[in-house]
Amino acid sequence: MHVVDIADDKLPSMEALYGQVKDVVDNMQRTRQYLSNDIQAMKNKISILDATAFSCEHDCRRKEQQVQELIEQKERLEKLMWKE
Repeated sequence: MHVVDIADDKLPSMEALYGQVKDVVDNMQRTRQYLSNDIQAMKNKISILDATAFSCEHDCRRKEQQVQELIEQKERLEKLMWKE
């Protein structure tokens, strides 16, 4: 067989195969972009949740301090009441 005969015989199937591979690659690139966007959205959510957790911890510590101050104030008032 001559090279030209082989090219005539194989070229259509090679072109079809190329089209299939190109479609698969395009689809994979779209999937990759979707997943990349999804990962970035999750990173943003994690960042927001981290900031929220930090804020909640800070608020909780502040409330605990306020409760402790109220307990101490109550104890001082009770001592004053018993002295009278």
